[in-house]
Amino acid sequence: MIERTVKYKKPSPKPEKNRDVRLPRLYKSLYDQIINNHYKNALKTVNKLQRLDTDNEELIKTRIFILLQLDQFSHASSLIQSSSQPFAYEHAYTNYRLKNEHLASQSISPDSDDRKWKILSAQLLYRQGDYKSAIDLYESLMSDLSPDTDEYTDLETNLKASKECLDFHRHGYLQAMDELNVPPLDVLENNPAPFPDNYKPPAIDTSSVTVSSATTETPSKLLKQKEKRRAAMHSKHANKNMQIDPERWLPMKERSYYRKPRQQMSINHKRR
Repeated sequence: MIERTVKYKKPSPKPEKNRDVRLPRLYKSLYDQIINNHYKNALKTVNKLQRLDTDNEELIKTRIFILLQLDQFSHASSLIQSSSQPFAYEHAYTNYRLKNEHLASQSISPDSDDRKWKILSAQLLYRQGDYKSAIDLYESLMSDLSPDTDEYTDLETNLKASKECLDFHRHGYLQAMDELNVPPLDVLENNPAPFPDNYKPPAIDTSSVTVSSATTETPSKLLKQKEKRRAAMHSKHANKNMQIDPERWLPMKERSYYRKPRQQMSINHKRR
């Protein structure tokens, strides 16, 4: 018997780090993750921080910000509703992204001078079809911006889209389409289009078409041919009244009525 001569000592479990040691490290890693746009890892770090620092209300705001960056608007909306803090802008923005324009417009105060509220108001006006008001608001927002900034480029794109929609509605394209005598869609689908005046159907050469003899035969003749084919499938000397063996697919030695030959039985008896 082989005995184990070397006894390995189990390593002692590492002591848990103190809360005062873990918190600064987690906050530092959270800052680096947000700066470098690693929002999925930042969300995991926020979960760890909320377990250690439960009374910090800034972590809830950070969590909502990360969820908005990850386009998880339904989770952000449920977190805002369950929170005791009034996240008014975040609540309006999540409703806007979830296409609840009515709830988003109720949250916006018209007298607010904050820039983010004005941008959100312009986006809501565009989505609600008030393109003229959206254009005026975008132009006022772009007046005090430098053309080199990213915000100016985004606002310019939204302004261009608003002007194109307003131009489409003002030049009477919808009115011209209503004045056309176009029948309803169900009439167009049910009635095929008419042939043109100069349409001539192609001529068919009937001389090359041959009619098979099978189609000209009478039904009684076809039935007789089927009966002949069935009779040819069976043996001439087969007894049609005999019951078919249900074990015919099994090998002979595996059937229930199989009996060994006497010679084989005597050989097996001698071996015993």
